[in-house]
Amino acid sequence: MTDVIVRRASRGEYSHLTQIWLDAWQSAGLAHPNDLAFDELLELFALKAETEWDLHVAEFEGEASGFLALKKAEKKIDQLFIAPAWQRLGLGSHLLSIAKDSLPNGAWLRTAEQNRKAIAFYENAGFVFNRREFRPDYGRFDVYLKWIP
Repeated sequence: MTDVIVRRASRGEYSHLTQIWLDAWQSAGLAHPNDLAFDELLELFALKAETEWDLHVAEFEGEASGFLALKKAEKKIDQLFIAPAWQRLGLGSHLLSIAKDSLPNGAWLRTAEQNRKAIAFYENAGFVFNRREFRPDYGRFDVYLKWIP
């Protein structure tokens, strides 16, 4: 996908990226696990963006269409979300290749067990099942996947 520009996120985009985060969860048939009002979710996003994440934006056709949040010290892909209107166009694969380049010795992630579409996406990209774990804070099971180059 040559039309994609991947760049660092700016503070001015946090509201738009938070909306992508929320919309992508809903498009997967899941409520956002934090069950927060938008303003609270935006505050959480901004806090994580400023203190925890190496945050990248995928820009497609001039619009921020998805994002990738890495926790490099943990070798973790913490977030990878694409706006529903831009899903299934290769943006997720493009961001995932950025993640793999940034974490060349391997990476791990977790996603909701009910998010079968995401699990299939990661497995098709070479991630393998690691474990299943209950998340009492969210009242659900998560699946942990790992990628070893």
